[in-house]
Amino acid sequence: MMKKLFVFILLCLAIAINCQDLKKAPSFRLESVDGKIIELDSLIIKGPVLLNFWASWCKPCKEELPEFNRIKNEFSSKGLNVVLITIDKPSSVSKAKGFLKTKGFNMELLKDCDLKVIKSFGGGESVPYTFLIDKEKNIIFKKKGQTGYAELLKEINKIIK
Repeated sequence: MMKKLFVFILLCLAIAINCQDLKKAPSFRLESVDGKIIELDSLIIKGPVLLNFWASWCKPCKEELPEFNRIKNEFSSKGLNVVLITIDKPSSVSKAKGFLKTKGFNMELLKDCDLKVIKSFGGGESVPYTFLIDKEKNIIFKKKGQTGYAELLKEINKIIK
């Protein structure tokens, strides 16, 4: 009986540890469209990070970008970093950059052309995919699919006063 209880407790601990790891944002290092290397850890030092995986061919992604731009304009002075990560193929990254430029959006744009980073966050080729990460690298909010200003604002206000 004691042996079964001991095994059960070990199993519970292993599950709890794995669940905690899933709530932490994985570290990454990506190149920006401007050729700079950006790491999540260097962004987190400055404050919470709002990440949005998107693609230039994705209509819902394009529709929600004004919301991210609005959030950036309202919260960057309070330490929030808004970062867009395109999963476009290398030949299409210029479309993503051009789209942001023509709309007047001034957000950091990183390239995840091989999909390694989005997969490390539990995603795939399905975008948009959004994450709000606090200064301890805890994933506070995640959403597959289109999000909006009100939903983002509600989550951001939980960590930025």
